Amino acid sequence: MGLRRRRDVLLALVATRAGHAQTLAEQRTRIDALDRQIVALLNQRAEVVQAIGRWKRQAGQAVTAPAREQEVLRNVMAEAGALPPESVRRIYERVLTEMKAAERLEMRRC
Repeated sequence: MGLRRRRDVLLALVATRAGHAQTLAEQRTRIDALDRQIVALLNQRAEVVQAIGRWKRQAGQAVTAPAREQEVLRNVMAEAGALPPESVRRIYERVLTEMKAAERLEMRRC
């Protein structure tokens, strides 16, 4: 391989790696934006859960509603796309656990 060809190959390799780095940085920026949106939606969900907690306290109802939790899990698993349904279920089990904690906290405040 001649000197000029080696230089061209090297320049192409550097350009490809730079392009990959830029693409990776762009994808990470997208992930950061999505994470902010997810947290904003979780906060909105928590506000609704807190309102439900206040209502349940006034009505004398318990925090846990196993049938409703199963309904939520079925609903979100049906929306699974890139994530397998079982992954979505595990994520939402954690979301529900944290939301119940927020609801209990709100019920104690009232």
